[in-house]
Parts: sequence; C-alpha cells; structure tokens
Amino acid sequence: MQILIRVLIRVLHPGFALLFSSLVWAASSSPAAAAKVSIKTQPPCAGPTGACLSFAATDTIPIIRGINFAAPGAGAAVVTFHGSLYCAGFSSTSGSSQIARFDFVSQIVDKQSTAPDPTKAGGLRHAASMRTLLDGTLFDWSTTFNIASTRLFAVNGAGTQKYYFKIARLLQDPTITCHVYNATFTVLFTP
Repeated sequence: MQILIRVLIRVLHPGFALLFSSLVWAASSSPAAAAKVSIKTQPPCAGPTGACLSFAATDTIPIIRGINFAAPGAGAAVVTFHGSLYCAGFSSTSGSSQIARFDFVSQIVDKQSTAPDPTKAGGLRHAASMRTLLDGTLFDWSTTFNIASTRLFAVNGAGTQKYYFKIARLLQDPTITCHVYNATFTVLFTP
C-alpha cells in the first residue's frame, strides 16, 4: 500500500495523492473511521453573464465564495478551491508608454475577517502588466489566472466549519475589470 501511495505522489498532483491516501488509510484503519470520512463539494457558481462575480478597480472585492461543512468530530479538513480569474481592460498613460496592471493576493481562510496573506499556507499572488509605446491608440488586453488553492485545517470537534476564498487588491489600474469563474469548494474530512 505504501508503495502505491508513493507512486501516486510522484505521478499525480500531491493534492490528489493526499486525498486518495487519506481515504485508503481511513478505510483500512477501521470501519468506524471509514464511516466518518466525508466529502462535500458544491456546483460551480455563475451569474447572468456566466461569471460568478466581477469587480472593477473602485469596487470593494467581496468574499469570492464560502462553504459550510458539518464535521462529525475532531480531525482534519483538506479544503480545495477551483476557479479562474479573468481580468481585462485597456491602457492608461504612464510617461511615454501605455500600461495596464493589477496585483492581487488570494487565499482560503476560516474567518470572514481574515485578509489573504501570500506568505501563509495556501496564499497565492497574481500580478500582470502590459506596456506599449504611445502611438495615440488605446489597446485592449486580457489575462487569466488559475486560482486553485488547497489548505489543511485542524478540526477540534463536531460542528459547523466555515471556509472562505478571498482576494485582496494590492494594485488595480482604473481601466481593469476582473471576473471570477467556477469558484468551487471541496472539503475532505478525515477523523
């Protein structure tokens, strides 16, 4: 069994290997433990335009999405989030060139008030800029980021656990609007 898990870790994404090995361990350790392993997922979110939500440079960035999970007891929760961040806009003038820029931080957190931190577990940084020489015309541009994230949380006992995916703005030029697509959580709980 350990050889199989090592091969999976090398071949598959470590998150999938962790998920698989957790399920195998729980199922093989005892029937009672296997009965307490649980997975909760949610469907992708989508608004009228297909995006889950959008925000411009002057908008407050809302909590992207949350999930509530009823833990049956103490254990660990592997929380994953999948989605994409699509940002588009046109240039603004900066000296003798045109530039469009943004810089964001994202993270799965367990409190609505916690700000994303790129130096903490699961924190990510997303930045892009495009510059061209001034020629009297504006240019349109766009870029997309995979905002998939995974984080492990300790669960101290039975009860509702709440997790949120948040994005914080470090920089966003006024001509840029960003859209979040999919925004799906999965929680794997093991006792």
